[in-house]
Amino acid sequence: MRALDHVRSNRLNKRMILTGVAGFAIVSCIAGTPTGDVQPGTGTLPTPISVVRRVDVTPVSPRIVIGAILRLSAVPTDSAGDTLSTVPVSWNSGNASIATVDSFGNASGVSVGAVTIEANADGVVGTASLTVGSPTATLVSIAISPKTASLDTGTSRVFTALGTFSDNSTAGVPVTFSVSGLGSVNAASGLYNAGPSAGTSKVIVRTTDGSSKADTATVSISIPSPVLPWIAEDFSSYTSTADMFANPRGDFLSAWDEYKSRISLDQTVGFGSSTKSMLYSFPDRTLVPLDFSDPSISKTANNRCSDISIQRYMPLPTATNEVWLEVYAKFAANFTTVAPTAWVCTNNPDYKFIFFRVLPEPERYEIKAGVYGIPTFLVGRYPGGPADTPPIVRPPTIFDGQWHRFRMHGKVNTAGQNNGAYQAWMDDILFYNANNVSIPYSIVGIWLGANLNQGPATVQNLWWGRVIAYDKNPGW
Repeated sequence: MRALDHVRSNRLNKRMILTGVAGFAIVSCIAGTPTGDVQPGTGTLPTPISVVRRVDVTPVSPRIVIGAILRLSAVPTDSAGDTLSTVPVSWNSGNASIATVDSFGNASGVSVGAVTIEANADGVVGTASLTVGSPTATLVSIAISPKTASLDTGTSRVFTALGTFSDNSTAGVPVTFSVSGLGSVNAASGLYNAGPSAGTSKVIVRTTDGSSKADTATVSISIPSPVLPWIAEDFSSYTSTADMFANPRGDFLSAWDEYKSRISLDQTVGFGSSTKSMLYSFPDRTLVPLDFSDPSISKTANNRCSDISIQRYMPLPTATNEVWLEVYAKFAANFTTVAPTAWVCTNNPDYKFIFFRVLPEPERYEIKAGVYGIPTFLVGRYPGGPADTPPIVRPPTIFDGQWHRFRMHGKVNTAGQNNGAYQAWMDDILFYNANNVSIPYSIVGIWLGANLNQGPATVQNLWWGRVIAYDKNPGW
């Protein structure tokens, strides 16, 4: 079975399932089920149930003394960052012999030590690290962290400060940050911005309680080396369709080309300085069943509602744990994923547009367009993640006869950690974002196109103008 045959044979359930994408390692996720079936091509979306994705507890690292009481606050939010004020929160102390906490979040100091206070909202947990000190202890010193930092121009990082008391307890204390030299820093948050110039700078932290405690960090700022593309293809070097399929640059794995008779080098349409592009021309479905004499077709469309797949595969130079991809593509203004109503097609209308191939298969990173037949419904998915999660922001339609830029960033787990990630953008609009998720795979290649599940009674064109992949962050 070819690598994406599983994609062609897959039929997505009409009911959308929203599952959590955690923003932090301490947050677990609870799946929610929306209500309402989607009617293909109608533009009707299910109504999602709000699901807790994270709980923020403040203050994060407070200090109190024995006998004192501090009111903690917990705010549950959903995947859009909206506050879920009606969700009940329960509280728990990791060690009641050091501090207790009541049902309202009031923490009481019992003995000297450190304890974790947990706030639980629908199974999602947020924490605060509480230090309990002696009532007679005084602040001895403060320490900035990190003490040294190396940054590229135009980048930033946060500095923090921790106070040490005479009873050897440590905790955050009220401080202010300032800069001596290059860059700038937010006095309250410690967020330092390196600025455009190379050199050395100092970030200084001082207490605000009159104790005159201070500490300093050194920052080295460098101009970064340009990130060179790992793969770069704009189709300008080919002289003909036959030359493109001959693959003189070695960018494609020609044996995996799908429906080659519908792929050509268009020498009249190009992106940027190139006057050429790669054209996918989807057939008029009134001609189905098609006589698929093209030997590159692995599946016969036996009726007008069958999947039709046109695709090419670009293997990466080596398997990798992280990759960034930029693709410029143009859909014809008449492009649609919906078949005529009279055909009574029951498969979900969408176009499987761009993929990162991963091993082991059959999982993948993906961008799908025109999901449920809605031109603005552009979705992403990471390997093992929920299918057809509504975009964070719906971009404008891409079926408009204009060039658009699509970007993908995929990261798989570091050994022993659930720190996988996937982001997808259209024209700088971030429409999918998942962080700290389990992705135990390796990324090995890029699929340009796959199956169009439905389609109209006319020819539809898609042009590929430029494809660039990076093995290092290009600065997005």
